[in-house]
This record gives sequence, structure tokens and C-alpha cells, in this order.
Amino acid sequence: MVDYTAFYAYFDDKNEAYYICGILNSDYLINQLKNSGILSERHIVKKPFQIGIPKYDKNNDIHNNITLLSMELHKLKDKIDNESNKEEIENLNKEFKDKYNELKRLCGKNALTIDID
Repeated sequence: MVDYTAFYAYFDDKNEAYYICGILNSDYLINQLKNSGILSERHIVKKPFQIGIPKYDKNNDIHNNITLLSMELHKLKDKIDNESNKEEIENLNKEFKDKYNELKRLCGKNALTIDID
């Protein structure tokens, strides 16, 4: 269901799109929002794009690792959604959780520096 808070962004570079997706789905975003005075993770509308997400830098190893993890997480989610074997779903969910925790670590405190043009 889409309501008035649905937004989209266009990216010329697929890797930048995955990088931003990784940031938006990490604790980095929540921590930045809380530091900006937002008290809740709900109804934040455009605020995520006003807090200074570090600009994607294809030469930055951390940015590239976030991009790769985001891609892997998307692929895993597709596998989970299309799997019918419960045991395999559990294995995929564990792999997803491990990769997500790695993404959270990469996006964690002091891992990303803000570089706003």
C-alpha cells in the first residue's frame, strides 16, 4: 500500500543505488536521525535525505563493501521469497542475518564520514 509518504530516487549508477539502499536500511540512518532530534523511527518523511548521507565514492572501500553487501542482501531476499523448503529458508535467513549484521557494522559509528558538497 502506498500513501503520501512514498518517495523515489533516480540514480545513474547502479552501485550508488545499492549503496544508498544499504545506508537507508542500516542503523546509521536511525542513529543520524536520533542525533538530529528525531525521537521516533516512524513518519520521518524526507528527513533521511536531509541528514547528510555520505556521498557515494567508488574509490572508497567501505562504500564498495556496503554496495556489495546490499546487493547480496537483495539476492538473498529473493531466494528466501522463492524458497519452499523450510530448512533451506532457515539457512538463508541465517545467512541474511549474518550479512545484515556485517552491513550494520560497516555503517556503524565512525565507519562513515560525512562529505557533503
